[in-house]
Amino acid sequence: MSTTTFKTATGSNRELTVKRSDGGSVQIRHYDAEHESSKSKTFFLNPTDAPALALATLETAGVTEHDEHETLLTNTHFAKAMYHLRCGIEEEERATAEANEQAKLEAEALELYNACKFPGEITRIAKNWDEIETGEDVRTMWANVARRAREMSGNVATSTVDPREMSAEK
Repeated sequence: MSTTTFKTATGSNRELTVKRSDGGSVQIRHYDAEHESSKSKTFFLNPTDAPALALATLETAGVTEHDEHETLLTNTHFAKAMYHLRCGIEEEERATAEANEQAKLEAEALELYNACKFPGEITRIAKNWDEIETGEDVRTMWANVARRAREMSGNVATSTVDPREMSAEK
């Protein structure tokens, strides 16, 4: 469990407590001792959203972002932190988008695999690739089939390879 308490520097009795226990969500609690009649307020944050909250906090505080190579007089650690936070957030977004796209492609590949049966063949429909006793090469082949089906249907940019060249290579 990790807990950090932030008390304002203005001398007031306000504080924020940021706590995370056992890998769960981040809990942020606001308490104002000067106004005891008001209850503390707590909200929960997914840990993967914490960098975006840190970036928003710096932006709201008026910190200007610039990359690590700029040598302006305003080049502060906070500005560098913003740059690195933004880079990290964008990298995570790209990785998440790629993972989601790969999952969709694999689902389409499984759907095509399930649809491709020989006449008279009796097999059950697989709900995921773990139910199918095939090697990784078969899974990759069906992912390639799904990718090509997307290209042919216009869902993605078409391949620059001429199909006649593909058959001539074999």
